[in-house]
Amino acid sequence: MAALAAAALAAARGAVAADARPSPCQGAAPATPAWPKFCSIPPSPQGVRTPAEFHAAVLSVREAGAHLERQTSPSTFTLTDTEGFAAAERHAAAPPPPMAAPGAEPTESFVEKMRARATPPRRSRHRGGD
Repeated sequence: MAALAAAALAAARGAVAADARPSPCQGAAPATPAWPKFCSIPPSPQGVRTPAEFHAAVLSVREAGAHLERQTSPSTFTLTDTEGFAAAERHAAAPPPPMAAPGAEPTESFVEKMRARATPPRRSRHRGGD
C-alpha cells in the first residue's frame, strides 16, 4: 500500500512539474518575432457599446437635432412690437441714484496728497537730438 501511495505521489509531482512549464504566451516576447502568435492578439475590450446601444445613441442625437431645428425655425418668433418691449423694459429698470456734487474739501485734500507723492522725472544726462 505504501508503494502505491509513493507511486501516486510521484505521478502527482510529475504532473505539477509538467503544468509548471511556461506557456508560450507568458514571459518576455522576443524583440522581433518571426511570425505573429495567437498570444499577441489583445483581449477583447470591456465596456464597449453594443451595436444596439450605438443605434440608440445615434437616434437620440438625431432626435435632439430635430428638436433644436423645431425650436429655432423661422416661424417660432417674430420681431413685432419692439417699441412696446423697449418701453416696458425701460419702465421696469430702476434709474441710477442721482450724483451728488463733490465737495471742495475732499477734492483739495486728494490733490495735495497726489502732489506730495508725485516725483518729477529724472533729468537726462545727455541732450536728445542736439
